[in-house]
Amino acid sequence: MSDLPEIQKLKSRADVVESLRRIREFSEENRSSVHIPSLLYHASLLSGLKILDPEKGQGFGIWMQPKLKESAHFAVSRSTNPNSGQRYEGVSPTIYEIEPNFRNLAIFPNESALYAFSVCEEAPYLGIDYHQMRKLLQGEGFDGIFLLKEQTVSAIVSSSLTVKQEHDAVPFYIDLVRPGLVARFGKDPLLAP
Repeated sequence: MSDLPEIQKLKSRADVVESLRRIREFSEENRSSVHIPSLLYHASLLSGLKILDPEKGQGFGIWMQPKLKESAHFAVSRSTNPNSGQRYEGVSPTIYEIEPNFRNLAIFPNESALYAFSVCEEAPYLGIDYHQMRKLLQGEGFDGIFLLKEQTVSAIVSSSLTVKQEHDAVPFYIDLVRPGLVARFGKDPLLAP
């Protein structure tokens, strides 16, 4: 991977070097605590994607989870206006079945630690964005991120996942999520009846 000049500049900062060192050590110490299922789900607002590209994401790559129900809920809720129950224009809630191919995960204790780009109690503010953080992790040889508390994983390089199949998220939402919402709220707050 060819680093951009801004990433090279970040790598020369002592605070960034120290954060990367702690992340490497924490990842090595906690590797045995990570168990990734052979099938994961990625909720998307777009259908027809053959490759899920972390570069086009919102920062920390392609997030996946082991539960189909949670993926369906996320895909539909993110694609639907909660005030009207209507789908936003230009989106298609989709679930991708993913086969993970991780070789070296950067492990963080939780989501807050990831956003702080630190695994220590006193997280320094580094002043770098999520795309830069992903690039720094890639430069250290990591191909994914794993959050211990949340038990969730993200691919930061496209080679660490294989898209197996694509599904419309709405039928899964109707079967798996909607009955619980109707029982709890008396209606489905996302989809019109």
